[in-house]
Amino acid sequence: AGGGAPNAVSLHRARAAGLGGFEFACAIPGTAGGGVWMNAGAYGGDWAGILERALVVDGEGPQWRTPAELGLSYRHSDLRHGQVVAQVEFRLSPRPPGEIRAVVSDMQHQRKAAQPTNKRTYGSVFKNPNHELTAGLMLEACGLKGHRIGGAQISPRHANFIENAGGAR
Repeated sequence: AGGGAPNAVSLHRARAAGLGGFEFACAIPGTAGGGVWMNAGAYGGDWAGILERALVVDGEGPQWRTPAELGLSYRHSDLRHGQVVAQVEFRLSPRPPGEIRAVVSDMQHQRKAAQPTNKRTYGSVFKNPNHELTAGLMLEACGLKGHRIGGAQISPRHANFIENAGGAR
């Protein structure tokens, strides 16, 4: 995929080709290159798990890098300002398109049940401190779920989402 390819387009093309492993990206807005930058992930999958290599371009020119060379870890890469992910090669596996469609449908239902998908939000705002303790649960434990200041509100559905409840900037 090109670095600017939307994740949704990459997922649909992989499904059409009968290639699975990218289903988790159905819940991730953004692009293939952006996913490399932050080692994006959801539903137990992330770029580090499916990335074969990425073409990184900077002032020194282009260079293919493996996940290890990119320093991918939880929501992190070692990429820095001035480096652009121009191309991404994923390591996917044969899977019937119907199975891919079913997995994506299940993940989208989970997402709609747990996140404010029908609201204007600033996305999932805070990085989770670890896989067991999420930022949303921490904010909820502080009593902030549903708290509003001006036009911004911590989502009553999922505390790690800040909703624009009217006029927030």
